[in-house]
Amino acid sequence: ESFRWSLGLISRILVRTITEGSTIVMLAINVNSARQLRRAVVHAPRGSRAAWMLSVQVGTESISPLYSALERGSLEAAGAVLEDLLTIRADRNRYYYGADELFARHADVVNRLILDAPELLPKLFDGLVWRARTTEQGRRRVNYYLKHLLQTADGEFASTLRWLAKANNPKSACHPIVVLLSETLWGRLVNRTFLLHKSWFIFTLLVFILAQAVLSGPTMRLQDGPVRGWALVVSRSIIYCFNLTALLARLCRRCVRALRAGETRRILGGSVRMPSFLLEEWQESFSLLLIVVLCLMLCLEPLLRCISSDEGSIFDVGAVSCVRSQSRGLLVAYSVASAVAMGLYFLLLLDLAAVSTRLSAFVPTCRQVVPEVLLFLVAVGFAVLAFSCAVAALSQSHEDFRGIPSSAVSFARIAFRMFNRDGYDSMQRREPALYTAVTCFVVVAGIFLGNLLVAQLNAAFRSVHEDMDGFARLNRAKLIAAWMPSVSARRWKSFLAKLRLEERLEFNEGDVGMAGGLQMFEPASAHPTTVESIRRFGGSTSPESPWPEEEAGAGISEEDRFDKLERTLEKAMKRMSSRAAGGGRGDGGARRGRPLGTDGSSAGLVSSGGSVTSLR
Repeated sequence: ESFRWSLGLISRILVRTITEGSTIVMLAINVNSARQLRRAVVHAPRGSRAAWMLSVQVGTESISPLYSALERGSLEAAGAVLEDLLTIRADRNRYYYGADELFARHADVVNRLILDAPELLPKLFDGLVWRARTTEQGRRRVNYYLKHLLQTADGEFASTLRWLAKANNPKSACHPIVVLLSETLWGRLVNRTFLLHKSWFIFTLLVFILAQAVLSGPTMRLQDGPVRGWALVVSRSIIYCFNLTALLARLCRRCVRALRAGETRRILGGSVRMPSFLLEEWQESFSLLLIVVLCLMLCLEPLLRCISSDEGSIFDVGAVSCVRSQSRGLLVAYSVASAVAMGLYFLLLLDLAAVSTRLSAFVPTCRQVVPEVLLFLVAVGFAVLAFSCAVAALSQSHEDFRGIPSSAVSFARIAFRMFNRDGYDSMQRREPALYTAVTCFVVVAGIFLGNLLVAQLNAAFRSVHEDMDGFARLNRAKLIAAWMPSVSARRWKSFLAKLRLEERLEFNEGDVGMAGGLQMFEPASAHPTTVESIRRFGGSTSPESPWPEEEAGAGISEEDRFDKLERTLEKAMKRMSSRAAGGGRGDGGARRGRPLGTDGSSAGLVSSGGSVTSLR
């Protein structure tokens, strides 16, 4: 009895779920038909039309038809939902626009489209832009409704740019509304914070150069005495006490923030959790490496040993003399760490390229062609190894080709045109076999692989040239997403207040529309528009009334027109075939050989299946 009751309860739940969830919108999504979806919402009240496509209540659960279409791969229906939601409609009282309802129901719709349907992302962005059909003095009025791309419902910074940067799609980064969003944030908010941080970083780099390359160098004209000693101690103290601690504090803050948000990845077989930004952002990876190298330099610092020694004050003995009196192994290790840190400092300066879009486009382009250079170096290394082993087997006594190691060094110098030219003349006279081998290597490495590298670089540059601006804007989006947490809450609120997103924007003079965007003027030839994108209707203005029937035909697609034409032709063919069959039965066999037309002309040829095969 209990088992029968359980089965009955489950069956009633299933029946209720199917009954309540089987709306006409969900049925259209199940068959992935944009035409049926448009027909399904034709009779929806204009005030709740967006709710029909965003929420279906099944008991205590709420199902989203849009997300259901994305999960099932019904992209045609999902595109129709986005198009209908982001279409501006108007009656005599107000405007209806589904952007607010869309982002209120799905705040992460941009990220969801990036993951499940990136081809629908341009349709979403296009729906957030309105362009006037008319122009004013050669300029066109454009409204960008980017409020929900900029901030969340709680007023915090939205993750739109972070999602787009993570997707690494240069086409999406070049959309006008994304460009305006990033340029507004960069120019009015993030630019100041970024340049202040980089100015401090440039100062610490200059101090590092002074401490490691100028004051410690043998070419320094300043005598080794108290002045030089104080300068060396102060400069290195600034590096360790201020720069190293600032880098550590910033990295720790980001790590704590990432761990709290759950933005981690498992490494070493899943046993260790690591913040994902350290693996995704090369700047942060190099910053971590710089911190490690600076800590190593602090442990190896010769000045600390000079201070703790009993030979007297370093200012009396001479700081440089005391440093040079340390063990050679310690000095070599310290100098290598110093050289590595110097290179990391200059690599981290590449972020300054984001100040200029053109300069920033050059850096990703170089990064895209680096793999081709690495392939060239691998091929040259293989050729060097092969020819070194072959030459070592030759009976020759040339000084630069004695054994495999010396031969490899000589061939590498030949490949990069660093070999002494006088050696070729002596080689030609004394070692003709060796000279032949070297000539073959020059043909392989210098002519063949060199020209192949040029061709590869040319092809790689052509492939990324069209997306140079997109990669530059992606780089800027990454910087904005990384530096926005450093912006204070007071500056963020002041920034939003200056944008005045709560003010309603005009479509034309005196025609006030919706709020939540920025209005710009662009050249009339930038994006020519000949169709009015706002659908206006007369009649009743009640939110409970559906839009007039004419609205259903206002947005008929080309596919719908062809389907209608096809159905019309099929009906005409069936009528003609039925008339031909009826005429043949009425006339009997006497008129069996006459044409179908009443005037003796050939009106049509009816196939055995009853369809018209040709008309004349």
